[in-house]
Amino acid sequence: IYNYYCNESRWDEAKTYCSKRGETLLDFTDSEDLQYVKNLNASLPRIWIGLKKNKSDLNENVGNVEELFKIKLCEITNDDGPVSDRNAYNLLPSVCVKSLQDQCDVHWQKHGRQCFLPVYDRMSCFGALAHCKRLNGMLNAGNFAKALIFNASQNIGTPFFWTGKLKEIHIDPHAMWTWGDGSLFGEWNERKIIITDVGCNGCGFMKNGTIYLTSKCSQRISYLCEKDRKDHITSSFLNHRQLSWRFAKRNCSLLQLSKNVKDVTDVLPSGDTIIQENMPYWLGIHKNNTCKTHIVEDLANVTSKPTRCLYVENSYGNGRWESCDEKNHFICVKPEVICGSGWLVFNESCYRIEQSHELSWNDARRTCNEFGDYLLKIDDLSEQTIIINEIKRHYSSKYWIGFRHEKVKPLWQWIVDNTTAGFTNWIRGEPNASGKDKCVLILKSLMSHSVTWNAANCSRKFGFICERTDA
Repeated sequence: IYNYYCNESRWDEAKTYCSKRGETLLDFTDSEDLQYVKNLNASLPRIWIGLKKNKSDLNENVGNVEELFKIKLCEITNDDGPVSDRNAYNLLPSVCVKSLQDQCDVHWQKHGRQCFLPVYDRMSCFGALAHCKRLNGMLNAGNFAKALIFNASQNIGTPFFWTGKLKEIHIDPHAMWTWGDGSLFGEWNERKIIITDVGCNGCGFMKNGTIYLTSKCSQRISYLCEKDRKDHITSSFLNHRQLSWRFAKRNCSLLQLSKNVKDVTDVLPSGDTIIQENMPYWLGIHKNNTCKTHIVEDLANVTSKPTRCLYVENSYGNGRWESCDEKNHFICVKPEVICGSGWLVFNESCYRIEQSHELSWNDARRTCNEFGDYLLKIDDLSEQTIIINEIKRHYSSKYWIGFRHEKVKPLWQWIVDNTTAGFTNWIRGEPNASGKDKCVLILKSLMSHSVTWNAANCSRKFGFICERTDA
């Protein structure tokens, strides 16, 4: 998804502007990126992109190819201290910190001899770092008071914040790709192969006769199965049900291509479902656990600033270096969310409203989890509105969501992350658990068509709403 911004900015301002919106400055990863720039109005001559250097001259020596096989992680924390690592490009809140002078600035909170500012806008780890530095602070290392982060988490519905401790996952570039039977994939020169991205784990699919190797194995596509394998002759069949690679593998033995098989159509029975053009299908090729992690540096101590940045002239698509303090237009990009047929898309999430099967709350939860989803969590009014508008188009009036009350733990919590609600839409008289286990459903009034939340016995059977995010 491309977003062009005409407000002229320095390179670092453009980078921060994109980061605050969960985007990155445009980098040229394929021909579509270049074509987008060429299609812009030719009267917009210079546009910042996401390439920089820290020295006055480019190093003409060939770089270390190992750098291509690294993934950046950042440490996250909750009110109990650091808990795990996340991809540095995920979007999370953060806390800025700076030394106390006479008093803390507006909106900053005093604790000891320091001032803290919870940043509720969700940014990448690098975006959070840039934001804190712009406010003359630094990204906090996770050593702030438990009460501060607890109170902050109640306002935004997530307990996790960036700490700024940067780590790297080193991916083994020589990792062996294998088929389901354990045999190595070695036909790199005999087949057309495209590696779309790199990761610790990976899987493969075929599209238009080409094998694609990817780390994004949670995407839902159809898959190819093999019934039996004798003397390298395979009887196969196609399943159009769209699943992640892991769940597809659970359903059947995914197809392994023999060396003498050039295309999957060669192993499908005559009269079987025709392979559709431009449609991907999972194969049995995969790799597992090829990474090693180590701490690189604490981002809070990073002081380097780029001195030369690259811009492009869209009329020709050529790039030139100049001072990063010059002001140009810029383009931000973020991955497009692909949900599949029958799903509703909003922001970074996909939603599936299930009305054909009425289940108890626990069965509805298990059904969502089976496919890597979870019962709906509503974070704010905008998300509630998009769900309400979709529900009004369906005939059912009651749908389970992932909010509940347990008598052993007298709190109303979202089950996906055990957080309390920052936004609610209760019907009059609710919430009322009366010391019992209660689960929450979205209730559509057939008379007024209003949509509210209601608590009910968890064993009752209603429709339900599953949610999935790519984060």
